[in-house]
Amino acid sequence: MARMSARMRIGQLVLVTFPGTDLSEAAEITALIRDYAIGGVLLSPHNGNFGLLPAQPEALQSFNNQLQTLSWEASARWLKPSDDFSPLQSNFIPLFVAVKGKIADEPISAYIARMTPVPAPMALGATWSPDLAYETGRVLGQELTALGFNFFLGPNLDVLYNPQPNSRADLGTDVFGGDPFWVGELGQAYIRGLHTGSNSSLAVVPGHFPGLGDTDRAIQDEVPTIQRSLEQLRQIDLVPFFNVAQSGLPTRADGFLVTHIRYRGFQGSIRLSTRPVSLDAQALQQVMALEELASWRSSGGILVADNLGYRSIRRFYDPTESSFNARQFVQDALAAGNDIVILDRFSRSGDWNEHFVNIRDVLDYLAQRYESDPVFREQVDASLYRVLSLKLRLYPRPALANTQHTPEELNLLGQTKTLNVRIAQSALTRLAPLTDDQVPSPPATGARIVIFAQERFIPPEETWSDPPAIYGATWFADTLLQLYGPDGTGQLRLNSVTTYTFADLQRLVDLNNDEETLRILRAIQQADWVLFLARGYTPDDPYDMTLQHFLDERVDLLRGRIILFAFGPPYELDATQISKLDLFYVLYYAGPYFAEVAARALFGDSAPLGASPVSIPGLNYDLPSVVLPKPDQVIPLKLVDRAGNILTTTESVRKGDKIYLQAGPILDSNGHIIPDGTPVQFTISYVQEGVARTLSVESSKGMAIAAITLDREGQLDITAQSEQALRSFTVRLTIPADQPVVPQIIMPTVPPEPAFTPTPSANPEEPRAPDPLRPLWPRRSSLVMWGIGTSCLLALWVWNLARLRHIRPAPATRQALLVAMGGLFTYVVAVALGRWRWPLLMYRLAGHEGWIALAVLAGGGLTILALWTSGRYQERQHQAYSQADPEP
Repeated sequence: MARMSARMRIGQLVLVTFPGTDLSEAAEITALIRDYAIGGVLLSPHNGNFGLLPAQPEALQSFNNQLQTLSWEASARWLKPSDDFSPLQSNFIPLFVAVKGKIADEPISAYIARMTPVPAPMALGATWSPDLAYETGRVLGQELTALGFNFFLGPNLDVLYNPQPNSRADLGTDVFGGDPFWVGELGQAYIRGLHTGSNSSLAVVPGHFPGLGDTDRAIQDEVPTIQRSLEQLRQIDLVPFFNVAQSGLPTRADGFLVTHIRYRGFQGSIRLSTRPVSLDAQALQQVMALEELASWRSSGGILVADNLGYRSIRRFYDPTESSFNARQFVQDALAAGNDIVILDRFSRSGDWNEHFVNIRDVLDYLAQRYESDPVFREQVDASLYRVLSLKLRLYPRPALANTQHTPEELNLLGQTKTLNVRIAQSALTRLAPLTDDQVPSPPATGARIVIFAQERFIPPEETWSDPPAIYGATWFADTLLQLYGPDGTGQLRLNSVTTYTFADLQRLVDLNNDEETLRILRAIQQADWVLFLARGYTPDDPYDMTLQHFLDERVDLLRGRIILFAFGPPYELDATQISKLDLFYVLYYAGPYFAEVAARALFGDSAPLGASPVSIPGLNYDLPSVVLPKPDQVIPLKLVDRAGNILTTTESVRKGDKIYLQAGPILDSNGHIIPDGTPVQFTISYVQEGVARTLSVESSKGMAIAAITLDREGQLDITAQSEQALRSFTVRLTIPADQPVVPQIIMPTVPPEPAFTPTPSANPEEPRAPDPLRPLWPRRSSLVMWGIGTSCLLALWVWNLARLRHIRPAPATRQALLVAMGGLFTYVVAVALGRWRWPLLMYRLAGHEGWIALAVLAGGGLTILALWTSGRYQERQHQAYSQADPEP
């Protein structure tokens, strides 16, 4: 920093976009790197930085290598060695080469050839699997690094607790879900995967801080205002950011993308609104002062202001959009506490020439202010320190060679082909019908199928040399015929599957009286199955509401089964529209492997394993209620030590000691662990005294551990419950005065089914006492099988060994029987001691009865040892050898 000029310090704080792939001396981006030492560039296929689409990995990697070379040449010019220059110092400041995880509703992988397809975050959310999120991040991090990227804007950690179907403001499938805990868990795993796959050479900056979960409009068009206090943000929107800020490397995020959003009631008064939080120093610093974020910030976490070239920023400063005060935009963003600002299409008209003029003007102005304003200088230096520290974390030895990537690294692209299959199978969700017995039978051989597919429109300014197949109308039909057509199982004929688009479906909605509409009408009325493939709401799609209109107005035209495969969010139909469907599957992402899983689901070959990670108003599927503990579960209770390990013996536990009980795992209604912080109540009852108290503990990773002091003698019963889950095991402790505590685990009784009560007779029977409660016990048949079986095998082995040593049959049989008796004796002793002396040990044996074989082997082994070491045995052995069979 001491060798950096004011212009260079300011330049390091901007992330700039530019058009095309020209890096010649005359190119504007070359001048910015050479003359202003900008800190990074943001590449996008929409700006032509990827070349002809889909981008060829070799060309993209070479382009990124050239960018780093330009930065190296500029660094050599700016960072001239000082008098005290040390060989350990570097003359090279690497360039941030950034990319967004999602561009125009498609993942970055859709724009680059041979790259492993990256599924939508909501597809990962529907799997509820941090392991799959980690694996996805690992593959993506590995491939982005091989291409030369070192700065990743993603994933989004927004909490979609209030879906807004068919709205431009809706976040769609670009979120993990609607529960703060699970968004944080999946976000942590995803970031850890990105860091691991890139070998910690990729900066990960998730968005949109502090949260876009309840926005009512797109942030690109107008700055939205949300009614939310700081405490409400802390309880919901900020929870995922807390998770990735408080965790250690490699799970910790390197920075946060600060969004342009206003909050009304942020400081308590509903009449006051903040400025856009990305430009409001007081609001942003108030958030960063929270204890959950303060340590992350002080240890180098960076804040990146979202694009200041958005129309929403222009409209915020000037609603008439007649002016464009570029200096004020950047100055306010840096003064608010942002360390880096993104400048994309940074002009009033979107013109690239004006964009570069504005950037040069802003950088010159801020460099002059740095020289004259001590307060601003201090802010810039603090941000610069964080930026350079991050670059040194990515490149501990900042040399040009360490930023260059080789073509051999590109062999990693597309190698993990099974990942999307696993994700698709785990994410597949059936929303209708609700029960398996109502699922219609698969299409019969020769069934006629009509498919209506919602096409994905490519923005006209993009040039594709080979558009991906997933954008066409026949991509699903091709998969269907490949699996079940003549080249597959033969259940479908080539002419039995007909494909149309949503534009054709709109003809049916309008009921145009032309030949094409009549042809489509005849096809659907003759079809046995009509399939709709929906990709979700897209602002520029003229047919985004066609399916809803058809289900409302023209569904009576259909004669066959009606199936919907949603390759977007699950909540875009209302209750009446869903009721008209025979099958409703959601896959959340329109990838090729997802189409294969959908086709298999249609024919009953793929079971729906996923569950929606967001609320679905049309089905009364309320996510906050779903993640509560399942009411009809029985909560396990175990005695554990201080570290949470299962306690195998209570020999050392006596009156006055402290014991620990673990409740869990506690599951929600979907069968996953409950979110952290869910309250769990332990009820502690001294039966003889009639004394009971309740201890409340918050869950962590589905478990809750309570510490209980055994402060009195007698029988102590302990149970647990959480929310509507009221049943649990009972831990019964008998506490003597001066002897070890005797534990017992009691299963809860199953509540009887309600039955018809007959009219009482004149001589009613006496009420019968309930059966006594019994602890969980190992299966006796398994214990006997393992005990006798192991004894027999041990005896057979000893007999065979004796015969191999040429001992006659009678002495060999005697030895075998003695060993078997020793093993069985040990078996009886172990079971007896476990039954009456150590019942907790036998409880742990339940389900693992095979361990009794170890006791039998130990007893038999001791018998063998006793036989072979006794003098009488040695004498008999000598006689047995003397009478042994002669050798052949």
